[in-house]
Amino acid sequence: MVRGGGFKMSVWSGVLLKALRDPAYRDIDLDSIEEARFQAQVMQKKIPVREFYARAYRTLVELRVKYRVDPVGMEVEIGSGGGFFKSVRPQAVTTDIRRIDGVDETLDACDMHLKDGSVAVIYSLFCIHHIPRIRDFFKEALRVLEPGGLIVAIDPYWSPLGALFFRYFCSEPYAPDAKRWEFDGQGPMSCSNQALSYILLKRDRALFEAEFPRLRVVHQEPLASLDYLCAGALWGRQFFPTSVCRLAGKLEERSGPLKRLVSVFHSFVYRKQ
Repeated sequence: MVRGGGFKMSVWSGVLLKALRDPAYRDIDLDSIEEARFQAQVMQKKIPVREFYARAYRTLVELRVKYRVDPVGMEVEIGSGGGFFKSVRPQAVTTDIRRIDGVDETLDACDMHLKDGSVAVIYSLFCIHHIPRIRDFFKEALRVLEPGGLIVAIDPYWSPLGALFFRYFCSEPYAPDAKRWEFDGQGPMSCSNQALSYILLKRDRALFEAEFPRLRVVHQEPLASLDYLCAGALWGRQFFPTSVCRLAGKLEERSGPLKRLVSVFHSFVYRKQ
């Protein structure tokens, strides 16, 4: 058995995961700069993955526009990795805890070198579940956000397919029953709990609201992601042609009930009161 954060992956799923994984990705250290470079290469090579990321980035920006009127402060993306958010939102400052080529600044989301009340919005694409001291992040976000400022995020979702996918087909831990919000680990990518947004937004929602009353959830919605899965995600082989991936994504996008059943990611917004 493979263990991680209280999560156990069966031997058969481990073998299947290895078989599905792109050979070029198998020997990469998840916490290395090389991993971020591989991300960037995959986004250029696999059209459905690039299109999914572009849609996810647009969703982040659209949510900023919808929930924050006339922002004053700067816009900051945390955990930028090998992504291309800058091409979608040029005025945003891209950051990562690793020193990555093409990323504007090196930044620890739990200890930001930013002035009090200087930030209008913090963007996060697949980063929240990698923050081991999540309470420290929210405290720091409250410090740097201006009044009415936003945390706009996309992270793993707990749909029936999502729970199955993250439990058995991902190498990162998925621990919805974890007793603590925080988790141990040093690596920025290998250290994670993909069930963290489920814990914060559903399981322990009342506890979060009591502990952080100035952070109000103003939005939460599944994000169509079947095209991303059909393309093998970032780390897997693409077994379906791009046309099939696109069709799957469009069918999911047009059906609310289907999205709630099969979406493996969701968007959510916290607003500072």
